[in-house]
Amino acid sequence: MYDRDATNTSKGALVELCRALRQYRSDMVLAGGWAPYFLVRDYFDHCGSIDIDFVLRPRVIERYERIKQIMERLGYKPTGSIFRFERLFRSSREHGDGLTWVSTPVEHKVEVDFLTEPEGAEKLPGEWLASVQQDLKACIIEGCSVVFDHNFEVELRAVMPGDGEATARFNCVNIVASLTMKGLALYRMKDKDSYDIYAVAGFYGGGPKSASAAFLASLKGEGYEKATEDALNEIRDAFGSVTSQGPTAIARFVGSEDVRVDSYQRLRAFLEGLQGQRF
Repeated sequence: MYDRDATNTSKGALVELCRALRQYRSDMVLAGGWAPYFLVRDYFDHCGSIDIDFVLRPRVIERYERIKQIMERLGYKPTGSIFRFERLFRSSREHGDGLTWVSTPVEHKVEVDFLTEPEGAEKLPGEWLASVQQDLKACIIEGCSVVFDHNFEVELRAVMPGDGEATARFNCVNIVASLTMKGLALYRMKDKDSYDIYAVAGFYGGGPKSASAAFLASLKGEGYEKATEDALNEIRDAFGSVTSQGPTAIARFVGSEDVRVDSYQRLRAFLEGLQGQRF
């Protein structure tokens, strides 16, 4: 699980980013590890995230130079990929025995990824596209535009890095887009992805039955897009048994075997609730 100071730092960074990038609000959606936190915060004590992921409309890539400038002005440094930035935040942590307190300096690194469709990458200048090729799967995700059909508005208030408390409004993936993006990410074999799927499918609206009903309601009878269908197949395989990839990863992430059976049962109930829809 994540350090609380690290997630609070990231939450403040998220508010700062969304305020600085507000002119792109209609063209970007929060995805990744923070989205499940906002989806289930009334029903599940989700750990939040440290890294921040946004999906950009392909048309915005033509103005990506401006986004890059804003990121660098905030103190983020480019990495090997033009779509990934990182920033080191420094703070202090106080601890003691009640009589004597000691302040210890701490550092937290926050990575920010901008994701887009393949057609978005094609709009990049040649020298930038070369940097994307080094880490193509991390930033170019076919089908990720599903987030622009399936999102909702979030209002978040948090303490920004060094700048006090503030509020930001931004678009966040809903249950359909969150599970689509997370299902497509399972190939990465990151334990947090399975944990996020468990949180959303298992607790959204109060439980797996509410989650599957909300998932189907969001589709409005239109059926699955290919990306969503592929993601659900990945999820079904990852949670096929109590010893499958999903439950095993979750038990490892939370540091307890108690969650293994619960995660399997909740995902099974969620997937059964989707029966009648093709996937």
